[in-house]
Amino acid sequence: SPAGRRIEYATTCAGCGAGCGISASVRDGRPVKLEGLPSHPVSRGGLCAAGQAGLLGLYDSHRVLQPRVRGQPASWPVVAAGVGEALRQAASRGGAVRLLTGTVEAASPTLRATIGRFLARHPGSRHGGRDALSASAVAGAHRPAAGERGLPRFRSDRAEVVVSFDADFLGTWISPVEFTAMRSLARPRLHVQFESRMSLTGAKADRRVVVAPGEL
Repeated sequence: SPAGRRIEYATTCAGCGAGCGISASVRDGRPVKLEGLPSHPVSRGGLCAAGQAGLLGLYDSHRVLQPRVRGQPASWPVVAAGVGEALRQAASRGGAVRLLTGTVEAASPTLRATIGRFLARHPGSRHGGRDALSASAVAGAHRPAAGERGLPRFRSDRAEVVVSFDADFLGTWISPVEFTAMRSLARPRLHVQFESRMSLTGAKADRRVVVAPGEL
C-alpha cells in the first residue's frame, strides 16, 4: 500500500476471553489504533481499557523478542526443527501428542481450523486450553443449574435486581464490554455489590457492601 496510507482490519481482541470484535488501524504495516467493531454482536462498537491497552504490548521494549529453548534464546528455525523431530519420534513410537494453548475463542475460526489440521495429522492427539485468569470455576458451577458445563450469557438488562459477589463485571469479569452495554440500555433497577476491594463495578453500584475476603 502507498506509504502513510491507513488500512482498517476487522479482527478479534485478545485482551481477555470475551473475544470482542475490534477494528485495527494499520499504517505502514504497523497497528496504531484499536477501536470496537460496531457490527459485532458482543462489543457493539465498544472496547474496554484492557483492549485499548493491548496495542502497547506490540511496542513493549521489554517483551520476549524470540523463542527460548530450556531458558536460552533460540531462533525460530531451530525451534521448528526441534519440534518437528519430537513429533516424528512420537509418531514412530505410537505416542500421543498434546497441544496446550490458551482458550481459543469461537470468534477465531482461522486459528481453530489451523489447530484442527494439526490434530488431524497426528492421530490420537488432543488439544487442551489453560488460562492464567480462568473462568473454569464459573463454567463448572453452571452445570447443576443448566445441565451442561459452559459460560452462561447473563442478561442483566432484563433483571430488576442485580446482586454481585466480588464479580467485577463492568471491569474485568467474563465480558465487561457486553455487560456495560446492557447496563446502559437497561431499565431502572437496583444493583448491589458485595466485594472486598474497590472495583469499577462497585464504584458504579447503587449500594456497595464491603466484606472481608473470607466472608464472601
